[in-house]
Amino acid sequence: MKRIILMCIGVCLFMTVKAQYFTLKTNLPSFAFNNVSLTGEYAFKSDASVALNLNYHYPKGTFRTFKDVDGFRYHLHGLYVTPEFRLYPQEEAPNGFYWGPYLRIGRFGSKWNGAYEYDSINIVGYNVKLNLTEIGAGVQAGYQFILENGISIDILFLGPRISYFGFKGQFDGDLDEEAIFDIIQIEGLDENGFYGIGKSVFDWFTQSATIRLPFAFPAYRIGFCLGYTF
Repeated sequence: MKRIILMCIGVCLFMTVKAQYFTLKTNLPSFAFNNVSLTGEYAFKSDASVALNLNYHYPKGTFRTFKDVDGFRYHLHGLYVTPEFRLYPQEEAPNGFYWGPYLRIGRFGSKWNGAYEYDSINIVGYNVKLNLTEIGAGVQAGYQFILENGISIDILFLGPRISYFGFKGQFDGDLDEEAIFDIIQIEGLDENGFYGIGKSVFDWFTQSATIRLPFAFPAYRIGFCLGYTF
């Protein structure tokens, strides 16, 4: 993942120097969901461009404390990368209506500890580490306005995709399956998979649990980006 990030940053820097139409922008609504987003778009033809989005999800307690947040959600952090290819039918790239395919590659993690109370006497300390990965592909459509002063307003209004998710947990402490799922507190996730789909595989020797799902899930992407075109 680190190599991918460094390579993506290098590509962005190269495009910044070489591109005649290079747009650097950020997705404003993402900040409401604890995300920092940065996108670089290079219009290499009058009707086409390539773009790369880097999005970092920071823990919810970074800037202010949340009291009523589940353990894994409070500490969840990670990065996802979204390469895009855009077609501009009006041949005024990067200005106007666009559509095209995109990929989503992400990895998130969460780590915390606590004590699980079976009863008033039997209380067990634990440490939990969760990893979530996503690989997906989709199609998007939107409209980008390039103003005379170079300011860009990019409205992404359509972005469905199909994503494969991988979920793995590492734990220690004398816990049974029911206690582990009770600690994680993900709605629909239990020893029968996710809402009865897939399979939960426990390895008590390595103290790990893997959730295996047989198919992909639908997801969606929208955005309202503000930036500048060089």
